[in-house]
Amino acid sequence: MLVLLARLRTSQWPIIVRLETQLSTSHELHRQPSLNPLNLSTYLPAAKAIRLNGVHLPFWRDWHLQSSTQILLSNPSEFLTPEPLHHWHKQFWDHNVKWAIRAVGADEFDFRFATIQPVTGFKHFKDGVSKLKQVTGRGHRDVERYIVCAIAGKAPPLFVITIRALMDFRYLARSRQLDDNQLAQITPSLQFFHNHKQSILDAGARVGKKNKPMNHFQIPKLEFMHGVVPSVSACGVVMQWSADTTEHAHITEIKVPGRSGNNQSYNPQICRWLDRSKKHRSFALVLSIRELQLQAHDTGEPDQHDDDPDNATPDADDNDDDDNDNDSQTTIARWHSSQPDLFFRAAWLPTNITPSTPLPFHTLCTEKTAFQLNFHPSLSSVTVDEATIKFKLPDLRPALADYVQRSRDLRSPTFKIGQRHSSPPDAILPFTHLRVWYSVWMQMRSSDATGLTDPQRVSAMPAVDDWPFGWYDLKWDSTRTRAQG
Repeated sequence: MLVLLARLRTSQWPIIVRLETQLSTSHELHRQPSLNPLNLSTYLPAAKAIRLNGVHLPFWRDWHLQSSTQILLSNPSEFLTPEPLHHWHKQFWDHNVKWAIRAVGADEFDFRFATIQPVTGFKHFKDGVSKLKQVTGRGHRDVERYIVCAIAGKAPPLFVITIRALMDFRYLARSRQLDDNQLAQITPSLQFFHNHKQSILDAGARVGKKNKPMNHFQIPKLEFMHGVVPSVSACGVVMQWSADTTEHAHITEIKVPGRSGNNQSYNPQICRWLDRSKKHRSFALVLSIRELQLQAHDTGEPDQHDDDPDNATPDADDNDDDDNDNDSQTTIARWHSSQPDLFFRAAWLPTNITPSTPLPFHTLCTEKTAFQLNFHPSLSSVTVDEATIKFKLPDLRPALADYVQRSRDLRSPTFKIGQRHSSPPDAILPFTHLRVWYSVWMQMRSSDATGLTDPQRVSAMPAVDDWPFGWYDLKWDSTRTRAQG
């Protein structure tokens, strides 16, 4: 029977309820009134026999919904929404990864993950994943990105198809916007898994404790997936109910302060650390606002700021109105937000130019992508011909000439380096030297246009003898030496 696992809002106890009605669950809870719920030795086995975990007073037991004609009981299977972090990503780690390890082999599985090209922004599992004990939700997501290609060619084809079907389900269900057409794609992907899940049993990948083979898929978190489409229809997209924020708060509010102490009296030391941190942030904000107000009233020398626009505090207009002060405070908050908004910076800079603003801007954007460059380029001055040889771009000069020509006509279509160019190879350019960056920060708008992705640093290096095609997505150490990518 289909069941639903939900975590109590007022307790740390989970409770399993049937996807029927509150009445049926309440009936099962009071099925054996002679048993004392406080006598765990007898009550827990009886509850387990009817697929309950022993919570005899669920928080929703007296919830009602008043309709125009009758009083309806609230149905837990409707108002308890799925939770992506644990119901999908943790389920993936506890089951899908274990299936893949058994189907491919632990050594081969680790070897394939170790040979994946490191990519900036994603975890590289240089020692594999089969022996990992504690993995964060971010780690689960990184393994999800590689799992299908990691098992392809070694696991049976139907097994790969089955794992891919579950990945299709997860990526579809975690969208921030879902319409009827997208919802119609979620159920078939889950059904596709059920049509081929026998391949997991045939590969001997479904085992229990002590590696004992199991011939069923009675996995509550797997069954929860059937409630995603009804939940989205009733309560909205599932991503808004994710526990990522609260789980991350355990790091910022407990672990980090705890490491700052002396491993003694954790509670008072953590509280003192949090209190002082809040005061420090408030004091820093007041200083920033005060400095901005002084600059706004200063009629003397131009403001002197750090030449790096990425680290500088935004300038304020010379206006003393309260509305402008509020706007300035909002600007400071967005500029120093923990979630950088490169699109905001790129739009703000051209409208707030001061005599000390360094030009050209190092933060710029298109409709979908924003870029932020370091203040100091990797190559401060290199001729076009030198860059052509160094980066092995024989069409660099005609491509730059086409760009200069077409940039003057906004109606011209975009073009790519490598296609046929209208300019000759010896085209005359209005400049002779280039500045080159080996690293750039990029940020994109999410596909559903509801937010921004996290900024990612993309790094590259020109070709060398050992790497004839160059390096990309490099890791840099403190001495700025190159490390193998």
